[in-house]
Amino acid sequence: MVTDAPDAGGVGQAYSVARAVRELSARSRVGAMVVQRQATGDAGNVNRTYAVDGRIGLGQRWTSDLWAARTESPGKTGDDVALSGRLAFQTNVWNHSLRLAQIGGDFNPEVGFMSRPAGYRTAELSFMRLVRKPEWGWFKQWNPHLSYRTFRNLEDGFEQTGYLHLDFTEIELANGTRFGPEYNISREGLQAPFTIAPGVVLPAGTYDWGALGFDYTTDPSENVWVTGRLDVGPFWTGHRRGGNGTLTVRRGATFSGSFLLDHNVVRLPQGNFTRTLQAVRLNYFFTPRIFVQTLTQYNNQQRIFSANVRFGWLNTAGTGLFLVFNDGREASGFLDWTRPQQRSVFLKFTRQFGTTG
Repeated sequence: MVTDAPDAGGVGQAYSVARAVRELSARSRVGAMVVQRQATGDAGNVNRTYAVDGRIGLGQRWTSDLWAARTESPGKTGDDVALSGRLAFQTNVWNHSLRLAQIGGDFNPEVGFMSRPAGYRTAELSFMRLVRKPEWGWFKQWNPHLSYRTFRNLEDGFEQTGYLHLDFTEIELANGTRFGPEYNISREGLQAPFTIAPGVVLPAGTYDWGALGFDYTTDPSENVWVTGRLDVGPFWTGHRRGGNGTLTVRRGATFSGSFLLDHNVVRLPQGNFTRTLQAVRLNYFFTPRIFVQTLTQYNNQQRIFSANVRFGWLNTAGTGLFLVFNDGREASGFLDWTRPQQRSVFLKFTRQFGTTG
């Protein structure tokens, strides 16, 4: 893919991606990938990522996922390697996993994104027990579980994030309804002041808090169903009240629509703020292979209204013709638009070639 310069005096970019995968026996596979970004007309302005990955199935219960990557960037000569390993144990009664990863300080994949700046080590651990009672017709399973994750700086071991999730009462009924309270313990470490909202700055330090949460989902096979989450309790140096909910309406296999509201009221000694996200998603299928999908949403934190409309004419295996329209506007509300921000139209056609025998 080649793009023009975004503005006068800028440079265009050329992007290349190559991926190869080989499926093996016993739920195993190996793969490799190369990604490159290069400024058009400047061979020295280039960024490359090389990666290998694999999955190893150990019997029917154990699975191991591994990947390693390295980047090349002008001016970055330090630790540019990232490694990750995950081991999972899964049966009809237990579901456990352990993941360890290390991201070097100069690891710099410019095509794509990273969840946080490079230069950290992370560990993730989870345990889940699946309890089923086939003799109870109304009951599907009880899923007591806990999980923990931590992120630490590579240089000094400072803990950036720690999170412990405790949920021992989640219940799922036979009709798909799911509900249960939970308790989450958070730690966030700041080595510099952090602006959490305009005019609200948290000083450097380590912050610990615990808060209650509650999830609820009604029967998703019904024509009208809802999901919701409530979070109440301490938050950083103060308190938070909020959550989110989604109402979904379905009419046969032709139409479905949903409305999402995410609303949080935060009160801190450093200042108060409210965060709201509103979204409407609509789907209409003319036939099983021809459809129109739309997603419109407003975020009061960024003060942005965005719309995405996608027309698809499928062939097989997700291939076919796609026409996509995106529109972004500065806004003061869901329908209170201030001025256009960006607009784009994409036309994509995908065809899969295969052999038989």
